Amino acid sequence: KTGEILAYSQRPTFNPDTGEDFGKKWANDLYQNTYEPGSTFKSFGLAAAIQEGEFKPDRKYQSGYRDIQGSRIYDWNKKGWGEIDMSPGFTYSSNTLMMRLQDLVGADKMKSWYEKFGFGKSTRSLFDGEQSGNIAWENELMQKTSAFGQSTTVTPAQMLQAQSAFFNKGEMLRPYFVQSIVNPVTKNT
Repeated sequence: KTGEILAYSQRPTFNPDTGEDFGKKWANDLYQNTYEPGSTFKSFGLAAAIQEGEFKPDRKYQSGYRDIQGSRIYDWNKKGWGEIDMSPGFTYSSNTLMMRLQDLVGADKMKSWYEKFGFGKSTRSLFDGEQSGNIAWENELMQKTSAFGQSTTVTPAQMLQAQSAFFNKGEMLRPYFVQSIVNPVTKNT
């Protein structure tokens, strides 16, 4: 409920006695490396669709695949579940549902929601070198694949910050390691 990071670990590491493997993994994965978030990104598109009044649990959509700019994009199981309601579609982690929700919300408005969640910019809460990630929006194919966490890149710190909104009644909490710095002589912060 505060954004405070109590512990963090990263692997692989190096042997501090010999220095072996030092330098092979110098960047901090929490905030210096970006990743395609995959299906973990779907919750943000769902939240946007709910806020925009476009997610209706009983609304039908066609699962399976969609053709976008000459590419066929499938649900993860390559066949879908036929025409189904949106609610089970989200439970099944349907890629075609997320693309449909983006259609209903509108691509530009969906991108705006991703930005409200803090994607595409630094959290400004950690150390130097924090990456901003990228909301891939150059063409329709990138927009649609971003709907289910491909093309777009994020840092784990951005995911922590964005997901905090789900657990804090809509308030996003900036992650931090240091609560305060106290002068050992004067005890002033």
